Amino acid sequence: MKRFFTVLFFLMLTGSTSLLAQTKYSRVKIDLRQTELKELASSGIDVTEGAVIKGVYYETDLSDYEINKLKNRGIPVEIQIDDVSAFYEQRAAAEKNLEIDRDAGDW
Repeated sequence: MKRFFTVLFFLMLTGSTSLLAQTKYSRVKIDLRQTELKELASSGIDVTEGAVIKGVYYETDLSDYEINKLKNRGIPVEIQIDDVSAFYEQRAAAEKNLEIDRDAGDW
């Protein structure tokens, strides 16, 4: 019985650490001259988020899992920003000391 709980404990520990791993998201661009939005939606991609230039391209943030799913279906994906979280962290750090100048008359 003690062995059972020890094994169960290590399985739970292993499972919880994988849940804590962060998923990487990338900004991608998909050519809609080659792929229809319906095909993306049927692949499980939420096409209600992102920017669509009808008949030209679709740009959104996707996880590695979603990108691989599209590539496995033969849908070409162009990576615009490899790691969106790192991109925003770097941008925030660069703008950290910038002064925000707002004038009530600007509104």
